[in-house]
Amino acid sequence: MLSEAEEIILKDQLQSSNASFYVKFIGFIEVETAFHNLKELPKKRIAICNGCASLIAQAANLILKNSIDPETKRLIGDGEPECINNEIELIITNKIIRLSNFSNKKFSKKIEIPNASFAMFVGNTLENGFVFIGKEKTKKTMKRFCFLLQSQENPDNILSAFDVAFS
Repeated sequence: MLSEAEEIILKDQLQSSNASFYVKFIGFIEVETAFHNLKELPKKRIAICNGCASLIAQAANLILKNSIDPETKRLIGDGEPECINNEIELIITNKIIRLSNFSNKKFSKKIEIPNASFAMFVGNTLENGFVFIGKEKTKKTMKRFCFLLQSQENPDNILSAFDVAFS
């Protein structure tokens, strides 16, 4: 975790430029349940994120198949994970989160910060794995997705950048 002084410096950097990380984009899955509708928010939010990470990592054949708690699966919904398994550049600013293919610089995903709500470490599911929740416009509606990414090392600095961007 960052000290208060380091957070201020990082916040200034995010406002003037961005934080850029090279990570593996494992995949994503739609999440049907809005977090603001949850009772026991912290506990359920963590369960949903861990459940999404497990479903995506299983679909990508990175972990063994295991069952997800039925209540957690109900909260996630019936969507199927989409596997990407590509090295990407993750760019976090105080305005957007951008996932782009660094070989051709095409955007894979672009999430505006007001449409992103949460990021967390999921290292018990996937080594150096982390997720974030964000909404994307698909056709005419906004849909909520959980994105699973993997860093080559402990993603604490990436999660700190998310925390600063969300604040």
